[in-house]
Amino acid sequence: MVTSLNFVIGVTSASAFPRFDLVTEEDYQICAENLQDLGLSADLVAEACAAVIRPENLSQCVTQINQETAIAPEAVLASCVSVRRPEELATCVIDITQASGADPANVLNSCRRSLLPERHSFCVLGLTQGGGIAVDQALETCLNPPEQFFDLGVSKP
Repeated sequence: MVTSLNFVIGVTSASAFPRFDLVTEEDYQICAENLQDLGLSADLVAEACAAVIRPENLSQCVTQINQETAIAPEAVLASCVSVRRPEELATCVIDITQASGADPANVLNSCRRSLLPERHSFCVLGLTQGGGIAVDQALETCLNPPEQFFDLGVSKP
């Protein structure tokens, strides 16, 4: 007696997995060239470009912030390397600095500390433009919102 067993193996579509664009030699070359154009040392540039997942995003972050603010490229590089979303860091720093005239170094530090820099900039700009509070206060409030509403002094009905 011959028995045959049929097995069904589920195959998951490749589209169900996250897609990672490949990083090429050109990405590292662009990163190195752009950062060296800002006057950063070759050793520092090599370490920075090699340390990140997306070297081209790193160089764009540093270049954009450097073009729009008076922050030293070394400080900008340190911040862009330390965040998960360098493009959002650049957007956050530039948007807040241009809209408010706040100290770019304080803005860079605040945006760097935020896990979601673009959302952080929305919060800061919305509170300063609509709520009439100072930029420095909004930078801190948006980073550390209160845990519960009753801490705000709002009484329950």
